[in-house]
Amino acid sequence: MEGLRIYRPLRATGLRMIAAFEVVKGMISLAACLAMISNRLPALIASILSEMTAAERSWLVIAAGIYALIRFLIGYGLWCYRRWAEWLTAASWTVYLPIEFYAMAQEATRFKGILLSLNVAVVLFLTWNLLSQRATRVLSDKYCVRGIPHL
Repeated sequence: MEGLRIYRPLRATGLRMIAAFEVVKGMISLAACLAMISNRLPALIASILSEMTAAERSWLVIAAGIYALIRFLIGYGLWCYRRWAEWLTAASWTVYLPIEFYAMAQEATRFKGILLSLNVAVVLFLTWNLLSQRATRVLSDKYCVRGIPHL
């Protein structure tokens, strides 16, 4: 029975919250991608894009689409308690830590502090969850595909 694991409620809730956030990031990226294609952009973004060549804009649309797809896949994986999604999410959130620490060192603001704290909390939660041996694999993959709740 390879696949899903049953988690304690805190773990399941945490993973589902992170999954929802990943899907929201994917939706924002997809909306930006569609806005770039249809040329319905806010004035500030339109002025920045007007300085780019058509080829550069095309690559930006492709990159935004790929980013959205990755976020949707990670969201699905976390929602279904997939270990690969937990590792990928922990790695992707960890990448931002040095940038956020640098930004805080340059100019500390409440907003930057909240972002940094949230990022550190998510990375610590995912790392704790991945390294913990309490989770057991007991459910088959068919449950998540059908959308049946596991808990």
